[in-house]
Amino acid sequence: MTSTGKVTWYVPTMFVSGCAIRVTWFPYDIQVCDMTFGSFGYTGKEIEFIPETGTDTNQNRYLENGVWDMVATNKKQITTHYSCCPYPFYEVQYRLIFKRRPDFYIKYLIIPVCLLSLLSLMVFYLPPDSGEKVTLCITNLLALVVFQQIISDNMPPSGAESPIIGSFFLSMITIVSGSVVGTIFVIHINGISHRPVPGWVHWLLLQKLPRLVCLGDIKTSRDRSETKPADTESEKLSSKSFDEQMEEENQNRHDWKLVSLVVDRFLMVVFNMVTAIITVTVLVIIVMGSEREFENEMEILNNSWKLFTERNL
Repeated sequence: MTSTGKVTWYVPTMFVSGCAIRVTWFPYDIQVCDMTFGSFGYTGKEIEFIPETGTDTNQNRYLENGVWDMVATNKKQITTHYSCCPYPFYEVQYRLIFKRRPDFYIKYLIIPVCLLSLLSLMVFYLPPDSGEKVTLCITNLLALVVFQQIISDNMPPSGAESPIIGSFFLSMITIVSGSVVGTIFVIHINGISHRPVPGWVHWLLLQKLPRLVCLGDIKTSRDRSETKPADTESEKLSSKSFDEQMEEENQNRHDWKLVSLVVDRFLMVVFNMVTAIITVTVLVIIVMGSEREFENEMEILNNSWKLFTERNL
């Protein structure tokens, strides 16, 4: 206590404050927490709360946290008039802005999910005769579901906002589920041998599409039969019907294997392109949205501090 009546009272106290969590830009989210100190037992005539302007209100004594960085602070005096009392009530409000450190989530969640998604799509690079295609897809799908559960456990429940990263995980699960369906379709057409390849399928998938997916020109049994000289009547009569049927089934099986190979490669290109576009788009939206929100909060913080300073000059 000084001769002017100023009393300085240091009391070790731990304050616990609840903040409205905004998880839209997780793991690049920014949280704004307000802590208000005042008294309803004494009016402004008895007690006036004035924010301290010294170094004690800065971040010099702030202990670093492994998850959050306190990037900015602000304080201001709030004057409130109530109809019951002739004198105002004073409050001091401190605003704390925290920014999450995203390194942990990038290394152990986002990058593994992207790698799992790419690994799931590389199943289309395996031969259609491989028996482990569906097993690989389902295993990676279960791993993605586990990662999504980890993300949901690390975020507080919020009905007002949903994280964009959650939509990213959902899109990856949808893509991998689509790869399972595509793999089953490829395995199905790979085993067809009882009917020949239709003409439009031969034209589209065996003549036009292979060049677009870097498979080059594909020679089918139909192409070879067109270049092969026609059999004479005596040769046709001497051949056996059973051998002809077996040869026809082998030709059909060979053509359908080529169709499954082209479809496999086409699905790999399409799914990889979609995955890359979604991944880059989501990450850019999250980073840019987080930076924009941080700039807006800092602008509001600076304007509030300027207004408080002008009032006290």
